This record gives sequence, structure tokens and C-alpha cells, in this order.
Amino acid sequence: DEIDYLISLKLHAFETTAVLNERRDYTAFGPNS
Repeated sequence: DEIDYLISLKLHAFETTAVLNERRDYTAFGPNS
């Protein structure tokens, strides 16, 4: 179903953004700082 596909894309994009934000925060405030 097309709508299910669009919803899954939005969820995947949200999860990807969250992971990238966590990595950026870890890099900024982690042992490398």
C-alpha cells in the first residue's frame, strides 16, 4: 500500500536523523572532545 510505504519512509527518516544526532552529540561531547 502506498500510504504504508510513505509512513515507513517517514519513520525511517526520523530514526536515521535521531541516530545521526546521537553520533554528532557523542562526537561533540564524547572522549574526542
